[in-house]
Amino acid sequence: MKIHEPAFPINYDNGDGTVCPYVGLTKLEYACIQLRVPESGDDELDALINEARCFDAHGMDTEAWEKVVEIQNEIMALKLKGC
Repeated sequence: MKIHEPAFPINYDNGDGTVCPYVGLTKLEYACIQLRVPESGDDELDALINEARCFDAHGMDTEAWEKVVEIQNEIMALKLKGC
């Protein structure tokens, strides 16, 4: 397993017929979030890890968390749409 490959790879059409790969979270980043790594050294990743800890504290189940990750990936795809 290559840890810097996309955890959930998808391709999307950016509107002009060009299909662009969307990277999103890497396998390493996804694992850090799932394992609740205390300090990853990356501010954005640490924020996602802290969100995961908050969900733990409030009793959010795994299925709900996976939906949150899916939505975050969709948001990132929209941000990267101008490739």
